[in-house]
Parts: sequence; structure tokens; C-alpha cells
Amino acid sequence: NTAQNGGEDLVEPVGPCTVQESSCGIAPTSLEPAAAAATSVDYTTSTASGREDMVDSARPSAVQESSSDHLHFREIVDECMQRGADPEAIDVAVTALIHDNATSMSLDVASFCLTTLWLLARKNDENKQQMLCDPKVITVIIETMQIYRERSAGVLTRACGLLWTLSVVDDNSTRQVSQCGGCEAVLNSIMSHMEDEALQGIALMTLKVLSCDTIGASTLCTWGASSIVAEIMQKHKSNKTIQSQGCAVVRNLAA
Repeated sequence: NTAQNGGEDLVEPVGPCTVQESSCGIAPTSLEPAAAAATSVDYTTSTASGREDMVDSARPSAVQESSSDHLHFREIVDECMQRGADPEAIDVAVTALIHDNATSMSLDVASFCLTTLWLLARKNDENKQQMLCDPKVITVIIETMQIYRERSAGVLTRACGLLWTLSVVDDNSTRQVSQCGGCEAVLNSIMSHMEDEALQGIALMTLKVLSCDTIGASTLCTWGASSIVAEIMQKHKSNKTIQSQGCAVVRNLAA
């Protein structure tokens, strides 16, 4: 799979956290407060007790109100992850993000949900497959990118990273992200925050994978991606990640 060669073995995977550019590429730093709950989980803990109660409480009713419920669903996600109940944690995070996008559009909630989903997607292939099998997941990621296109480079960085992690599973996942609007969403993110090196780096890594798919490449060519990528490379000449990933995107689109 050509796409996998541009995937998660390219560099040390970017954690679902605040990222900064270092001399060796994109490196994780500390989590923002909105995502702090995800750092306390113990992935080695997994018990069956209370599972059914947690599944029930993880349904949309847990995120139907306002700020108090935001805290509630975070507690649910944290408890699910401590118990090793990743499917429930994914369900809660997706449900919360869908609801918040339709109501309060809270930057705090979007950051937390995308951080949680990215963390879980990177954890194992089972979690990636669950997200890919649920059509709501990629749809809500892209919807969130549209909402926060001008508001937050941090949200866009997390969203691009999550799309990258999902797209490198296999050829089918690359095609799925491309067909669901991933190419357009990533390009829009790039153009909205041209100076943000962390976002540009992970966005170009995502485009490198998507440009390996025929539909993705066609979409990117239609959008004039090569010119956009060249502009980014011109702006960030000293950034090795941007230069290497940008060259790969342009090469794929010229093939």
C-alpha cells in the first residue's frame, strides 16, 4: 500500500496534543487544559463490572444540556478509558461532538473530543476500524473542521491528525477519507492558517496519503493543490517536515 508509506511510520506519531515544530519535525508537547482528562487514563485497566450502566449513560442524554453535561461526558470518557472500554469512549466522544457542533460549538468541547478520538485511533487497529465503520465519524470530523476553519488552528491540527491516522489503515480507508471530503477539508485548513507550522506539517502528511488514492489525487488536482503546497513550502523554507511532505504531495500529483 503506497499510502501506508506516507503514514504513521513516517515520524514519531504526533500525539493528540498541542504540537510544535522542532528540528526533527513535529513533536508533541503538553496537552491543553481541554484535553487534560485524556492524560490520566490507565490503558492497562479493564473490567467488565459496570459496563452496561456506562453504556446506557454514554448515550446522547449525557450530552444534551450545557456546561455541566460537558463535564459529565468527559468524566464518562475518562472512566470508559480507564476500564479499557474504548468502544464506549469513542461513542461518547462522537455523540458529544455531533451534539456540540449543532448547538454551542464550544472550542473546548471540540478540542477534547478530537483529542480523545485521535488518542484512541492511535492506540490500536480495532479502534481505527470502529471509527471507519461508523459513517458519522469522518463526517463529524470534517464538519468540525468547517466550523473551526477560521477560529482555531489547534482544532484543525487535531482533526487533520485524526484523518491522517484513519487514512493510513489501508487503501480502502484512504479512499473513504477522500470520498467523504477529506481532501477539501485539509486544503481549506491549510489555506486558513498559512503561518501555523504545526498545522501545515500534519496537513501535508495527510495530503501525502490522500494523494496516493486516485480519487484523492483527482480532487486535489481540481483544487489546485500543487500550487497551494508550493506556496506553503515557499513560506516555510527552513521547516524540514513541510519541505519533505510537500515534495511528496507534489510528486504524487504529478505522477
